[in-house]
Amino acid sequence: MDLVCPRCRHALVEASREWTCGGCGSSWPIVAGIPDLRIAPDPHIGIEEDREKARRLAREADGRSLEELVSFYFSITPEVPPDRVRAFTSAKIHLGPARAQDRLDAWTRRVTLPGARVLDLGCGAGAWLPPLTQHFTSVIGVDVALRWLVVARKALEEVGAQATLVCANAEHLPFADNVVDAVVGANVLEHVADAPRSMGEAVRVLDRDGVCLLTTPNRLSLLPEPHVGIPALGWLPRRVADELVRRVRGVPYGGVTLRTAPGLVNLASAAGFRRVRVHPPSIGPRERETLGRLGSLAAGAYELIRRAPGGRLGLQAVGPLLEVDAFKGPNKKAIPVGRGRD
Repeated sequence: MDLVCPRCRHALVEASREWTCGGCGSSWPIVAGIPDLRIAPDPHIGIEEDREKARRLAREADGRSLEELVSFYFSITPEVPPDRVRAFTSAKIHLGPARAQDRLDAWTRRVTLPGARVLDLGCGAGAWLPPLTQHFTSVIGVDVALRWLVVARKALEEVGAQATLVCANAEHLPFADNVVDAVVGANVLEHVADAPRSMGEAVRVLDRDGVCLLTTPNRLSLLPEPHVGIPALGWLPRRVADELVRRVRGVPYGGVTLRTAPGLVNLASAAGFRRVRVHPPSIGPRERETLGRLGSLAAGAYELIRRAPGGRLGLQAVGPLLEVDAFKGPNKKAIPVGRGRD
């Protein structure tokens, strides 16, 4: 796919080490083999530090497995607490691909995909990229963290899959209008700096009958907040939640904004999506196999609630995760949630 300038959307021209805009004259480097078209840095790290870590990871990637490469990353990032390292490795490396495959299978059963081009917005370490290549012929992964795109490339290499990787901001996507048929954003919406603008960009790059799948934690969940592990944190006023996280975890809670189901509908509708539906996601067979005995029992209880009369509404209100189907066009063949095997 041809890239455009994230500032002026003029076509970019590729040289040996950079992309150059023929409109505004901006230049964008290619770092570790990945174009870096960010207007603003990852909020957790400066651009130059991120680039240097990406280069180090790229040098270490050969001869290492995906899990070994992730371990190396955390060895040069000692500020991340050990419990968060374990949680990340479990969620993104071990559980992530199975969860992605199950959710994509359910999505494609209930939604008619209008084409073969997909954008994984906030692809991170690439858990969703290999499963996406099984449903789409053209896959693009975008993330603000260049270092994690190097890891995502390793995830693709391990399974022999291919995707285009681009470092960019969700609020300033370097793509022309109407160039993809689907957008997937798995647990990214809560992290973007400007959610309305990011959703507007998703609408812009989607073709006229494009569809979008989003997953994001529910602000009103009664379970531990997934980023800091404090139960029912979203029920507290934000200032109180910020102070509680600082006292209990010793870290700031900035940069995370959770939403409710009505809030997600309003956000997507205001961005220009023609129809939006929010529901609690299913837990598929591949994901359950990775959860262990207790996790599998909990997943079974969750599914019993989800399938019970009124269960979806209850989980939509206070369940741990929300899934959003958003349609730019009519997508008249879309199956209502609950009638397909989702």
